[in-house]
Amino acid sequence: MIQVDLILPTGPVETLQSVPFEARVTQGEEPVADAQEVSFEFRLVGQDEHDLIDANHAENGSYRIDKTFEAEGTYEVIAHVTARGMHVMPKKEIVVGNPGKK
Repeated sequence: MIQVDLILPTGPVETLQSVPFEARVTQGEEPVADAQEVSFEFRLVGQDEHDLIDANHAENGSYRIDKTFEAEGTYEVIAHVTARGMHVMPKKEIVVGNPGKK
């Protein structure tokens, strides 16, 4: 099986600020540098509309993008990874700004 470690920005994320996202892809102890697809999906929780951004291999099985959020809110981040005949979709959430404060 391939393993995908989805790495989100640490610290507060603000709107209109470029932040990095990373998916580290491994199979056993070996980094996977030959994935057929690695993309990141971003969707506001409770919404159907989403952004999908293709990632490029950086090094040692790490695929990275930078993303700028236009609106505050809680977002689902899903990494779509297809490699070596397998498809994995780990998901995490990230809070942008202070969506509960008005």
